[in-house]
Amino acid sequence: MDGHKAIISFYRGSWCPYCNLELRAYEALLNEEENKDVVMFAISPEKPDVTLKKQDIDKLNFKVLSDPNNKLAEKLHLVFHLNKDLHKLYGSSVRKSTGTDEENLPIPATYVIDSDKKIVNAWIDADYKKRGEPEEVVSAYRDIK
Repeated sequence: MDGHKAIISFYRGSWCPYCNLELRAYEALLNEEENKDVVMFAISPEKPDVTLKKQDIDKLNFKVLSDPNNKLAEKLHLVFHLNKDLHKLYGSSVRKSTGTDEENLPIPATYVIDSDKKIVNAWIDADYKKRGEPEEVVSAYRDIK
């Protein structure tokens, strides 16, 4: 990423339907000819072998990265611990996908970073259903000079 602008998206995991919809929208958008040069990284706490199958990762127009134990997300203050209700709903999925006993998730967040490594736009909402629209995010990326 040195000297390049980028989109960085934190997502909860491949088990999350909202995350999957969002990543599919990015994939479709970045597959368009005018967006082939967009640099994007999607980051989750999942183990690399859980995130996506190797052949699927190779087909993507963005990089998928693993953030074990949410270390990077934690530095960005994006991590929350599952409460009782969420523990019942997601606990086993989170433990299985991360390979740990920790039950922490990143808040879905998307950043547009300029070539000086500064955040120029951010979409962050504790409500996992609210996300930056991929078209809006890519437009913000394009607006960087």
